[in-house]
Amino acid sequence: MTDGVLLATATVTAASALTAADLSGSTILTGGVLKPPRQVTLTRSLATGAYTTDAITVEGKRGGSVVTASMTQADADGGAVVRSGILFDSISAVTVPAAQLTTGSYSLGVEDVGSVAGDRLMGARMAVAGPSALIVAYAEDGTETDTIEADGSIMPGGYRRIATANMTQGFTVYYP
Repeated sequence: MTDGVLLATATVTAASALTAADLSGSTILTGGVLKPPRQVTLTRSLATGAYTTDAITVEGKRGGSVVTASMTQADADGGAVVRSGILFDSISAVTVPAAQLTTGSYSLGVEDVGSVAGDRLMGARMAVAGPSALIVAYAEDGTETDTIEADGSIMPGGYRRIATANMTQGFTVYYP
């Protein structure tokens, strides 16, 4: 979901410091809480030369500890998705560098579904049986992956994260 944390926002030529109260996306709860824990994504519209390659920084909490992710585009033209790589339980601040031009826009979204910090998911089930699969990760950072074929039944857990970047159908996650 490309705007689950912050709806599309026009670029400005001054740096911006956002707090949890400024976040407007559909997956953000009061106080910047993400439930379930999610990976944050940055999407910038394609606008030649509008941005800088300075990082957008997201600060929040994971398992009671403060975590920070720096998300940097490869060039100043936008048009790509950058992922935080880490899961957040909540977001407290987002720092956006000044843009070069006001012709672009950016949004903050979410991907992946994670377990409660330090725990594992009990299982998952695809909404519809079919030619789809879940990509699951056994490590907190999204590594040590496996692909589980979906048949509509509950698939046993033991993993910490489900990759959702290429998902085209819904699923249910079971927490302890």
